[in-house]
Amino acid sequence: MRILFLCETNRFQSKVAEMLFNKFNKNKKFFAKSAGLYYGGYYFNSKMLTTCKEMGIDIIGRPVKLNKEMWGAFDLIITTTQSVKLELTRDDLESGKELMTWEIEELNGHGEEDMKKVIRDIAGKVKELVEVI
Repeated sequence: MRILFLCETNRFQSKVAEMLFNKFNKNKKFFAKSAGLYYGGYYFNSKMLTTCKEMGIDIIGRPVKLNKEMWGAFDLIITTTQSVKLELTRDDLESGKELMTWEIEELNGHGEEDMKKVIRDIAGKVKELVEVI
């Protein structure tokens, strides 16, 4: 099963979910990628990278914007917030893809403690997902 984690710009939530899923998952029939609804092509800021590294997450690659080919390549799409799900088009929602929405708190600023809280929340949801697949 191919899983796509989707957030607004693929600069934090979905990227962290992708890295954690691929770290925790031991079933090689499942793998994850991530993308954003919008182009957030600038690199991750150093505070985000440092905080993720401290929590055992190596962020690699550049942010990626969702496209139709990508949408078609995945079996399960997980949006990180309800607001991201609301931005999907009717065609997306009626595509027959399995769609799940997590309610991950938005980052209010880039404080280290805020980031760690969001990472812990994502890690908990990813661990739950890995247990049921």
